[in-house]
Amino acid sequence: MIIHVCKMNALKLRISEHREYFYLPSFYLGYVVFSSFVWGLFIMTVHYIRLLVKSAFLTLYYFLGQKFGQCYRRCFKLEDGRLCGIIVGEKYSFDVNSDVAVTITLEEKDDDGVIMEIFSYAGGAGFARISWGVHKTFALNVVYTLRDYEFDYEILNEIDYFSPSKMPYDADGPIPISERRIPSILPERVVKLNPCPFLSLSLESPYKYVCNAKKLLKISKYTMSEKKVIKHCTGEQYRQCEYYAESLRTQNL
Repeated sequence: MIIHVCKMNALKLRISEHREYFYLPSFYLGYVVFSSFVWGLFIMTVHYIRLLVKSAFLTLYYFLGQKFGQCYRRCFKLEDGRLCGIIVGEKYSFDVNSDVAVTITLEEKDDDGVIMEIFSYAGGAGFARISWGVHKTFALNVVYTLRDYEFDYEILNEIDYFSPSKMPYDADGPIPISERRIPSILPERVVKLNPCPFLSLSLESPYKYVCNAKKLLKISKYTMSEKKVIKHCTGEQYRQCEYYAESLRTQNL
């Protein structure tokens, strides 16, 4: 009995002497879990690939529609006669125990080629929405399917953790610059006060307003309260605003 007690005391002593070795792994594990949670809240795990495919539009459209269009597909004709298409599909992934989605857009080019964009998203697992790389895998699966069926293609862009701010081109290109400042619906009480044409209601809160003049000039803080809007952005006051004047000069208006 005495020997057993001595052994236990010796074990406790060794653990107390090296307790930092027990605390450090727990600390790092907690840090990793917390970081993953924060990352999952604020980062969209979208994988994006843009390609130029040397193929007739309808051949590619019907092929991809059969392969990946389980949810939706539709073809459009533009005013200049070129065709555009959208294909939406999904598949189950064991890695995240959920369905992962893919959207494919097709735009016919004049020289018998098609610009193809692949977006893979959704299906993150757990509280932190960790994707375990399934979005990249699914997007590349579409590319490898083209390769297996001997389509001639060139990858133009590939972007992980994609968002509209990472677009490799101007997404609003066809819209004239002068029309990009059309405001969202403003409350009638503000409309009656002749508001600044760069003013819009925030999509995040009905109590916040967005100064799109500041936004166009890449100024970080561009939201304001209604009280400030009425004081500075209505009537004739907004014409004295430096951001209003600078935005007009930038857009050559």
